[in-house]
Amino acid sequence: MKITAAKIKELRERTGAGMMDCKRVLQETGGDLKRAADVMRAAGVAIAERKAGRRTKEGAVTLRLDASGGAGVLVEIGCETDFVARNERFRRFLDQVGDCVLAERPRDVAALASLRLPGGETVEQARHAAIAQLGENVGVRRFNRLEAGRGEALYGYVHGGGRIGVMVRMRGGDAELGRDLAMHVCWAQPLYLNEATVPKERIERERDLFREQAKREDKPEQVFDRYVQGKLAKFLRGVVLDGQAFVKDTDRSVRQVLETAGAEALEFVRLEVGEDAGLQADGAA
Repeated sequence: MKITAAKIKELRERTGAGMMDCKRVLQETGGDLKRAADVMRAAGVAIAERKAGRRTKEGAVTLRLDASGGAGVLVEIGCETDFVARNERFRRFLDQVGDCVLAERPRDVAALASLRLPGGETVEQARHAAIAQLGENVGVRRFNRLEAGRGEALYGYVHGGGRIGVMVRMRGGDAELGRDLAMHVCWAQPLYLNEATVPKERIERERDLFREQAKREDKPEQVFDRYVQGKLAKFLRGVVLDGQAFVKDTDRSVRQVLETAGAEALEFVRLEVGEDAGLQADGAA
């Protein structure tokens, strides 16, 4: 039977599959759109199962902020190659999942898998369709959500075509400072917001390492403690956001820049593609 272009287009929109695959399955099912969609989704599941053990060390991060700026999410989706990470089909799936996470507020990646996208398919079904079309394993690796309270705002920055995504929650200041702060987090990679948020165990571990270093260097007793404290202070300046030299004005710390603007950094999230991708392959979303 003759399969119309309109039916092929509709099936493509439902499943994300290629045009020739859609035409072939429609011919096999006598033009029945529902049966054709079911057949293609089943095929996508089978392909996904075959590729589930393959590592997804590449991928991309998307940043989604709601219109009011009161909530935002960063979502990372992994794939096997940077070529696919730049593919329009992959990017569409990434953005759809990002919008879903922002709107539906799933508690974790497992809960996200069963949520529905605008086309009616679940995130897991859309993931299978993406795998079938792209020929690579694709997995939703992680996401983070921030929400701004009264007098606060969220700002974001995405670098390298989605290699790194950052969100910051800030009180006071303006949008330019918020973006600059997010850019700083991207480049300087702080681990903690301020010294009060550094775990005591981490501080003691570093202090012990510096003590051992002082002993190896045979530091005299009168400068031993000062040496250890100096090393610890330098370590904290490197890993704590408000103590770092601001990337756009290295003569001032982030704390000084914020204080001058009457602003305060409250929270930040930084996701970089594949930070732990070598540990395991990505299976279900």
